[in-house]
Amino acid sequence: MTDTALTRTERLFSLVSKVRPGEGRGILLLCIIGFLLTSSYLILKTLREPLILTEFGAETKSYAVATIAVVLFFVVPLYGIVFRYTNRTQLVVVVNSFFLSNLVVFYLLHHSGMSISFAYFVWIGVFGVMAIAQFWAYATDIYNVKSGQRIFPIIVVGTSLGGLFGAEIAALFFDDLGVDGLMIVAGLMLFLTMFIYRPARLLTPDDSRCIECEFATPPKGHGLFGGFALVLSDPYLRVIAVFVVLLNWINSTGEYILSEMVVTWAAQAAATSGQPESSYIAHFYANYALVTSLVGLALQTFLVAKVIRFLGLPRSLMILPIVSFIGYVVLAFIPIFTVIRLVKISENGLDSSLLSTVRHALFLPTSRPVKYEGRTAIDTFFWRFGDLVQGGAILIGINVLGFGVTEFALMNAMLACLFLLTARYLARAYCRTVSSNGTSVPPALRKPIEDVVALPNTPFTIKLAEDTFVERDPGGVITLKAQLANGAKLPRWLTFKPATGVFVGVPPDDLSALEIKVIASDFDELETAACFFIRAPVEPLPAT
Repeated sequence: MTDTALTRTERLFSLVSKVRPGEGRGILLLCIIGFLLTSSYLILKTLREPLILTEFGAETKSYAVATIAVVLFFVVPLYGIVFRYTNRTQLVVVVNSFFLSNLVVFYLLHHSGMSISFAYFVWIGVFGVMAIAQFWAYATDIYNVKSGQRIFPIIVVGTSLGGLFGAEIAALFFDDLGVDGLMIVAGLMLFLTMFIYRPARLLTPDDSRCIECEFATPPKGHGLFGGFALVLSDPYLRVIAVFVVLLNWINSTGEYILSEMVVTWAAQAAATSGQPESSYIAHFYANYALVTSLVGLALQTFLVAKVIRFLGLPRSLMILPIVSFIGYVVLAFIPIFTVIRLVKISENGLDSSLLSTVRHALFLPTSRPVKYEGRTAIDTFFWRFGDLVQGGAILIGINVLGFGVTEFALMNAMLACLFLLTARYLARAYCRTVSSNGTSVPPALRKPIEDVVALPNTPFTIKLAEDTFVERDPGGVITLKAQLANGAKLPRWLTFKPATGVFVGVPPDDLSALEIKVIASDFDELETAACFFIRAPVEPLPAT
């Protein structure tokens, strides 16, 4: 692949991760869906904080979070029924239409002066996991394993920009538009996404698409509770579920610690200034979401694809558990507002960028029922089950054990150790799943590279044939690099341009036979190499 084969949009996306010709339009549409969906969710999520914290408090908020898991226990089976009777595009439209109608009801109730804080908090928790799970299930159903590993970092940039935009809209217009006005804005964004899903799939090239026959025999659903049954019967899905429960348990406990400190800070600030406490809370959370989104966006744009490529997708799973452990140990010894804010920004920034990309890619080598029913059960019920466990831990910690910030921080540090062990086990399970489906083999050498005779002090150009190396995995992209056969760098007079496969140089007078190695690697760092000689006209090649 050469740069000239890419469109402007594809070259822009290539700044984040590798892109193949023809993929740009489909990626762009998925980025737009992710942008609108995440913007809508962030606006609605920001609204829930002043509603519930003003009327109740941080403890009631924790119980509301736990209630979400109970609601999802009944919602997930209903979703399974819809999945069985609709195609993939109809499914996302039905789910989004359902949530859009709910939002209209909340708007009318709040506009009439009724209290919606607790019910709205529970609803936005269900919406946030269901709608976003559908988006990513749809994306994993579009792309094959290799394509998804490359493209998901780009799509997450779109969702990160959406989070940034939604948080900024909530911060700028909360005082002017209020809850009702921002609900309308978020609803319009959600409505627009429903017209983009199908074109995004149709514009994806065939070589990049998911092929169902790549996978092992897809598991069958088990009646009404098909999604739950899929998870409980599959060892790979079970460890993903445990991973997600621990992730959300740690994150939600951290949010509780932050909420406690925010309420205390807002009460003190309001008593001093005379401004409403809800205004301080709303502006803090809007700013907090903005900064977190900026951190996540920066990580996603400049580092995520490189980290995944350098460490591999499995080892990338372990970064957030390590950061969480360090952060909560520091908080336990320095329990102040600034520290918890930094810990949560770091944690959520990594979660929304690196871990989000990796977690979505875990479902690429799975069957369609797993991508929709199994994934939805994990990303909704098991995700919120972490909140349920956290709610119980908060209840016991406060009312029985008398825990404060230090004790909850130490509890999170211990959970982070278990989180790391689970990540390590999941990494191995992912490798076994990919290997069993035959979706990770190195590139192949199709045409040997011929030796080159170069005249001293005379410029020359060598261009490798386009099909010198070929990628054998569907959707894969090859990256070239060149070095001397002994592993040393190329001499200064010789330059290799990986994007075009071209060598250029001006040989010196004392040119001796030079053996060059060209290495072709894929996104999983699997490599194939070929060697050739550059020599002066009269010098024989050394015996090989």
